[in-house]
Amino acid sequence: MAKAFLSHNSFDKDFVGSVFEILGAAKAIYDKVTFRKNCDLVVQIEEGLEDSEVYVLFLSQASLHANWVKSEMDLAHELKIRWKIKKFLVFQLDETSWEELPAWLSRYVVSCPPSPQHVALRILDELSNANTNEKECYGRENVTKEIVKLILEKDEPPAFLYLSGPKGIGRRTLASEVFKTIYSGVSTYKHKVIISLEHFDDLTSLYRKLLSFSSNWRARDLINTMDEFAALNDQQKTIEIATLMHKISVSFRQVLIIDLGVSALDEEGGALPWFSQLLQILPNADYPYVWFISQRYLSESICSNGIFFPVEPLDSEDSRYLFKLLLNNNKITFPSKKEKEYIETCIVGHPGLIEAVVNYLRINPNYKPNKTYNSILQLISKEVEQLLLDFIKDKAEIEKAVSLLGEAYILSYEEVLSISEVWPEFTSAISLLLDAGFVLRSIGDYQLVPYVQRYASSLADRYARELREPRKVLLEAYDKLADNSFVPINLLDVRIVEHILTDEPISGVLKSLVMPTQQLKAARRKYDAQEYSVSLRLSLEAYDQARKLSENGVLEAWRLIGLSSIRENDIQKFDFFTEEYKSVPSGSKRDEIFYFAKGFKCRQEGNLRDALSWFKKITNFDSANSHVYRELAYIYAFEEDYEEALNCINIAAKITPSSPYVLDIKSLILLEKYKQSKKSFELQELDQCLEQLHQADLRDDTNFWNIRFSTRDILINGDSNSLLLAYQARNSLGLHAKVNLLRILSIKGKNDQYDQLKKEIFQLIRKKKNNLAKIELDRIEIEHCAVIGKTREAKEILDKNRINLTDRCISNLESIINHYKAYVS
Repeated sequence: MAKAFLSHNSFDKDFVGSVFEILGAAKAIYDKVTFRKNCDLVVQIEEGLEDSEVYVLFLSQASLHANWVKSEMDLAHELKIRWKIKKFLVFQLDETSWEELPAWLSRYVVSCPPSPQHVALRILDELSNANTNEKECYGRENVTKEIVKLILEKDEPPAFLYLSGPKGIGRRTLASEVFKTIYSGVSTYKHKVIISLEHFDDLTSLYRKLLSFSSNWRARDLINTMDEFAALNDQQKTIEIATLMHKISVSFRQVLIIDLGVSALDEEGGALPWFSQLLQILPNADYPYVWFISQRYLSESICSNGIFFPVEPLDSEDSRYLFKLLLNNNKITFPSKKEKEYIETCIVGHPGLIEAVVNYLRINPNYKPNKTYNSILQLISKEVEQLLLDFIKDKAEIEKAVSLLGEAYILSYEEVLSISEVWPEFTSAISLLLDAGFVLRSIGDYQLVPYVQRYASSLADRYARELREPRKVLLEAYDKLADNSFVPINLLDVRIVEHILTDEPISGVLKSLVMPTQQLKAARRKYDAQEYSVSLRLSLEAYDQARKLSENGVLEAWRLIGLSSIRENDIQKFDFFTEEYKSVPSGSKRDEIFYFAKGFKCRQEGNLRDALSWFKKITNFDSANSHVYRELAYIYAFEEDYEEALNCINIAAKITPSSPYVLDIKSLILLEKYKQSKKSFELQELDQCLEQLHQADLRDDTNFWNIRFSTRDILINGDSNSLLLAYQARNSLGLHAKVNLLRILSIKGKNDQYDQLKKEIFQLIRKKKNNLAKIELDRIEIEHCAVIGKTREAKEILDKNRINLTDRCISNLESIINHYKAYVS
């Protein structure tokens, strides 16, 4: 790895030390840290310079008169002549003139403020591989020309660029492209000066962040400066900030990037007073020296000395071109053309997501269709959710609009107007989404960009009641279709799916236009929404028209019949699924679906012995997904084979790294492993997993973390208060969480509470007919009875369950019973 040799005098160590802290030992050679004690200093200097790619001199009166620094300069010059060191940087720390330098070195003086942050960025830029260029701005040629034209039409160069759009849309890349075109003489280094503002940052926060790039501030100087700034009125503060921004950038021919995020604007989309004033008083220069990067659109009417430009998503053609180009540059290949095309469709419009997917594939080169494909979709879903959450936070009307668009898929201009009659805020919400780049408008139709559509569809259930009237407006128009009515096919298709999802009866002409593919789309969404009876009905209706479905369509309809019938405990329909095995298209996908359904049914019935056998068969297929490995991990954990359980759940975690369902099982396994080993590194791994689970719970609106974290506190820290709180709040827990709590009560010897909770769980199991929970309860009861000396009762319960338990599990339970039987004797 390329390193920089930091040549300096000890008098300047406070500054150089700060630079080194930013660079780190992997990037820099700094005598105080790098050199070995009690070793030949001359030899270490020679070795350090030999290992360096960049020689950095910190110029000051002290360094010029230091013999060690002079020796380092002479050796660096010798290595330059021998082409060992090719890059040199000189930073002025005081008023020492560059003319005092040796002639060969004076040409390398860097125009840069005496700030460790600035200096470190400049060194990092020099260390960057020469082949590592700025990101290319693919597909933005016309947009670049448009911005350049706006700049040239100004009477004088603007002071700033204000580029808005979602994260990763390419705002900075576009600005860099503009500068390559029109301001090639301005330094736009790879490692730029970037200041990020949080949601509630103000003038004082901005000023403090700017100061770090202006000088090497000591604590007292910074405190005094901030006190002086605090004493100013708002107008004076704004002037001070504008002056400092000009000094940091224009004085050194570089740009300053202010990443606003969603800050600096009010809820209505207008600039906050301090930001409005700042924009208006920024002094002009011969180039726009500040780039404001925002997720929120701002009208150019606020001031005239800048360029305001909303960055829209890439179109489909340019998105696909960029994806294919990056795949080619990184030598990534897809064995399945169909999956490659589908992934392209998912990420159309968003360069950031395209890059994220390519980076994932680059880091995970061993491509396996289902595994990598599912991971990519998980990655996209996670990134998209963050994009949307940042924008729609605390904006219910906009979130509702996203939800409706996610359900409706496409809205015509006429439909937008019709909806606005019953929902007046809808048009303004659409306008904001357009400005933010989340909605595309094409030939009168409005549609969410593809990378948002996937997440938006999951919002529909949340606003089902509030969207009843707007939905009614959309559907009524299609209920009135006549034979001679004209409607775009894409609109017709999505309206039929929407009709099916709302369970509204389809009649008239529309009924004759229903296709099995539409029923299948609706069935999948109903299954994901846990409406299994509807999913079963729709998948059966689609399967009845199998001749109109592709092979994959037939397999998907058959799969949904199997899983939905298991969830509904419909034995007749599951028998139908089993009988159709020979009729559906043959191949590994058919077998995988069949084995999983059979294993899943056994698991639901509490028969873990047969479930394990079915699930293990699927691991012979390369396409085995995370669901399979999660189920295997659960069964192995149940029988206390924690090493095998951890292997399986780690495979599942690689396929779907942020799934709360996977992380929940993993945290369970890690907790049990730590209880056995008491190794500190396993506790660290458990805590890391719990943190990931907490984030996943918040993202997916699940509730696994609370019970797992409480279990950790109780079993590891002996927190009896957490146990008491969990017991008191047991009525709010789900069935499996209650079973987990029961086990903790048994371990902690809370026999009275154990008996009470066991009765409650038993009643719940009878009511819900949950056989899996029943076998979990029986296993806990076997161990509990053995511990309290009721070994005969424990053996009776075990004998009743032998047919459903794995051999390893039976062996473990027999050992426990025999151990306590001998102890009691």
